[in-house]
Amino acid sequence: MGITKQGLDFKFTNSAVQFMENMFQESLNLFKNKLPIDCKILKNFKSVKLLDSSYLNLLSSMEVFYIGYGSHYKHCINNTKSGLKFQLIFDYLNQILDRFNLREGKNSDQEYKNYLKNMSKNDLLIVGLGYFTPNSLKKIDGVKAYFISRYKTDTNLYELKMPDKK
Repeated sequence: MGITKQGLDFKFTNSAVQFMENMFQESLNLFKNKLPIDCKILKNFKSVKLLDSSYLNLLSSMEVFYIGYGSHYKHCINNTKSGLKFQLIFDYLNQILDRFNLREGKNSDQEYKNYLKNMSKNDLLIVGLGYFTPNSLKKIDGVKAYFISRYKTDTNLYELKMPDKK
């Protein structure tokens, strides 16, 4: 037995959405209580934020609302015209969901900068190569926070030699 599109639409009420949000929050609370952190090196940080994204293909008819990367790049093998990109930051040390953003699928991870708003002194951010932008890393360093990221192979690294004080 199937369900019609209209029948499914009627199921997404405000109370159903609120119920799912409450269940999601409750699952995070259970996760927090079940995962003790016993790592001495992490005690040096105020938070340890893990940032990553996922992509979800949508029906091409949703392109009006959420443009996918298949319609953004002319020679892309994937011809999906609609997609969502989920950006999630989980604070491992404090066991909380720090940030969850939905964006159009065409947006790259490098364009995502919302995580910079919550960075503060002694935070540690762990990101993948997709987020590597020197300006963002400078901002993290500027608030005296830390990051772990792979760097692009065409990146030049220099050791600054400080002048001797006399």
